[in-house]
Amino acid sequence: MQEVDVTFGRAAQIWWAWCWRTVLFSLLCSLPIGFVIGFVGAGIGITRQQAGLTGMLIGIILGLFLSVLVMSKILKKKFGVYRIALVQT
Repeated sequence: MQEVDVTFGRAAQIWWAWCWRTVLFSLLCSLPIGFVIGFVGAGIGITRQQAGLTGMLIGIILGLFLSVLVMSKILKKKFGVYRIALVQT
């Protein structure tokens, strides 16, 4: 196995592969969950501030989970002529 240098371009390519997927999946999951929290919250009479705080906390937890899930997918992805490998030292 031949190591390649970590360049700005390669780092940016890997970061972008992770970033756009994380943002997209987070939005696609957070919007319906936020809607449900707002709808249910209005039904049970919680304030907007409480619903907003609840939604924000759930969004943070969901975003963290999804970012790790996306990273696991990125670690399996091929980037042209190279891929990321975890090597035991």
